[in-house]
Order: sequence, then C-alpha cells, then structure tokens
Amino acid sequence: MPRQLVVPSVDGVHLTKEIPMATNLAAQTGTQPTTRPEARPLGQLLPGAAGLLYAGVQLEGGITAAVYRGISTVPDDRLNFPFSGSLATATSLTWGLTQALFVVTLLGFARSGAVGASRPGRIGAWLALVGGIVFVAAHAVSVIFRDARVDDPAGLGAITLFSIASLLTAIGFIVAGVAVARAGRWTAWRRYPVLAVGAWMLCMLPLQFTSLLPLSVAVYAATITVFAVALLAQPERGME
Repeated sequence: MPRQLVVPSVDGVHLTKEIPMATNLAAQTGTQPTTRPEARPLGQLLPGAAGLLYAGVQLEGGITAAVYRGISTVPDDRLNFPFSGSLATATSLTWGLTQALFVVTLLGFARSGAVGASRPGRIGAWLALVGGIVFVAAHAVSVIFRDARVDDPAGLGAITLFSIASLLTAIGFIVAGVAVARAGRWTAWRRYPVLAVGAWMLCMLPLQFTSLLPLSVAVYAATITVFAVALLAQPERGME
C-alpha cells in the first residue's frame, strides 16, 4: 500500500501526497538474469581436437626425421628410412593411428556445412576424406613392409598409395577451400585455412621424396593446426 504523507496547508486543510514504494527490487535496479553459455557436446569438439593432435604428431615426426637423416645407417632406398627396427615400427604405427584420428577431423569438416550450398565444395570435402582414408591404408602397408625397398612391389605399392592420398587430399581441400571462402559460413580468418592446407599439400607433392620433406611436413603441420582451430572456433549448422 502507498504510504500517506500529510502536508499542512495555510487553509487548515490537510493535503496528502502519495509516495509509491517499490515492491520489485529487480525491476528497480534494472538487473537481468544472467545466462551461462551452454557447454558444447563432445561430438563438436572431437574433430578439432583430433586435428590438433594429428598436427602435433606431424610436427614432431618432421623434426625427428630431419634429425635422424644425418645419423641414420638405413639405406635411403628403404621404405622405413631414416628409422630402423622397433623405432621404425613405433613411428609408422603412431603416424598411422593419428592419420586415422585425422579422418575424424575430415568427417567433421565434411558435415560442418562450412562450404555452404556449393556442390563442388561438398564433393571436395568428401574427396579430402577419401584421401585421408587412403593415407591410413598407405601407413598400414608401410608398417607391414617396413624393410622393403622403394622399388620392390610392396614399396611401390606404399609410395603409390601415399601419392594418391596426397593428390586426393590436396584437390579436395583446394576445392572445398574455395567454397568455404565464398560461402561466408566461416568468417574472418576462418575463411582461408582450408584453402591453405590444400595449396601447401599441392606444393608438397614434388617434395615428398627429397631432403626438404621434414621442413615441408612442419609447414603442413602448421596449416593443419590453424585449420583445426578454425573447426573448433564455433559449431556449424550441420553439426548442431
């Protein structure tokens, strides 16, 4: 109820003035209820996280291979050069397993909707995924026939698989990258990492069997890192 304030007047008649009392403190202070951002489900975080792990292993592998090239006693025409024995097996297994994790990243990207309505973009994203699967097969062959010469049937088979995988992935990333840049689903800097990965993979094709391979792998790992961070930055419509 409003409180009555009595004010005397010169005519001897009591004048009253109503002073309203605030009953809603929240409305008086203008405060709004705070809402916390919803936690993103694991399914949205896993593709980007797997990509970061893959990039880290690729970077470490490039550095280790560069170091061992100068001290290795393994002939350079061997499939497992510059590693030997159990180290060659462990290295190939690690690379193969993380490549399988990267397939999860590629699947998450293909389903993300980042390419918009572009049909070539969708084809490119799935083509990159197929390339990732072929990479897993190539690593499996290199583990089984780790001591093979590069001109042996097993060695030629592994090299052929690596070359096909590189070509499929590079083309897929380039086509999808152009679509991502045009679609605008990924904004600001996120529009370009996909295209950067594809462009660098295309540059790596002639470097795979040269002494510049470790350096090119390190640069590749850097592009994958940025791509994975872009995938982690925010959920896309297709993944919600």
